[in-house]
Amino acid sequence: MFGAFDRPLSRSTTLGPTTSAPQAPADHRLDWLSAGHATPPQPSRARSYFKLSILDRYMTRELLAPFGFAIAAFTLFMLINSLFLAADYVINKGVPAFLIAKYLALQLPALMYLILPFSCMFGILLGIGRLAADNEIAAMRTSGISLQRIALPCFVLGVIMTLIAFFINEEIAPRSQAKSVELFRQIAFHSTQAIIQPYQFFRTTDGQHVIYIQSVDSGTGMMHNVQVFNIGQGYWPETLTAKTGQQLGGKLVLVDGVVTTTGYAGMVTQVKHFDKLEFPLGDTSLLYSPQSAFETNSRELRLQIQNLRTGGQDVTQLEMSLQQKYAMPSACLIAVLIALPMGIRFGKRGRGVAAILSIVILMGYYLIMAATNALGKSGAMPPVLAAWAPNIVMGSVGLVLLLREER
Repeated sequence: MFGAFDRPLSRSTTLGPTTSAPQAPADHRLDWLSAGHATPPQPSRARSYFKLSILDRYMTRELLAPFGFAIAAFTLFMLINSLFLAADYVINKGVPAFLIAKYLALQLPALMYLILPFSCMFGILLGIGRLAADNEIAAMRTSGISLQRIALPCFVLGVIMTLIAFFINEEIAPRSQAKSVELFRQIAFHSTQAIIQPYQFFRTTDGQHVIYIQSVDSGTGMMHNVQVFNIGQGYWPETLTAKTGQQLGGKLVLVDGVVTTTGYAGMVTQVKHFDKLEFPLGDTSLLYSPQSAFETNSRELRLQIQNLRTGGQDVTQLEMSLQQKYAMPSACLIAVLIALPMGIRFGKRGRGVAAILSIVILMGYYLIMAATNALGKSGAMPPVLAAWAPNIVMGSVGLVLLLREER
């Protein structure tokens, strides 16, 4: 009768209701409830949100090595001409090497819009090509992974590089390009001061005046035979001419000159002599480096277009340059779109074929860009269409090829 109680309880023997999971100690539950919480805390899952899957990590490793190699190789290729020039200045003209190194470093940001798309294309062609050559792409697709999912790291790379290229073109390249031009003039003229370039027409930032300087003393900065033209609606109603001039702060101080006023018909209506006249410059950097489209960001370029349009000037070329500031960084994503199907299709033929394909495709892209750029600047094509046409053409080709590979 009491035999059942004489045997020791086994692990499966229970006294009372059966539960599927062990209960937390009572004092732990009471401590948690006394803190004002309804349920005990759950384990943190924050790490799982940022952890890449095995597939993404594997694809990323395959892409980063050729991508990094392409950046280094293409950067060196783009600087070859500058390196020859640097060697000449260091060896034959005695320019300090650190100035040359600084000049080369300042040149790099302006080249990123060419370097990054090529690197994206080269990295994907070699990375995807290697996977295709070893039948790993086929194995992934056979196991049920779609081509879009396989290519996800490639598209992420393209988007990131597009954003980086846009940021460099917008914030870093204009400043570094202006500094590199100024530094090169210092090197060429053997002067530690910024050199005002003679025989150049400089337009002021308001777009209403043009300055011409015949010669400059590199030691003192004294300018000779200076002319300032006031731009009217189709003609120049007022001209300042001075024997000498010098920049002092934000002003151009003209000495011993005349003010000539001209009517609409072109007849001189008044000539007045002055001993000294101060002309406000605004942004004084324009005297040392007339800002090109590469030396301005989109905000400055839009303001320049607005000022010139107000003065009745043709702004077609500047509008073209403005649109290219948006279109060129997007070439990174276009490179991804066209490199994916090419890598899958021609990957089995070797890495040499991938390298040749990347060069041919990139040359085709920039040939189309050169043609549409000329058409846009001549007015034969709207600036917006001319700037975006290379991306539209190459992107469409890449999308069609990618859809065919998905089938």
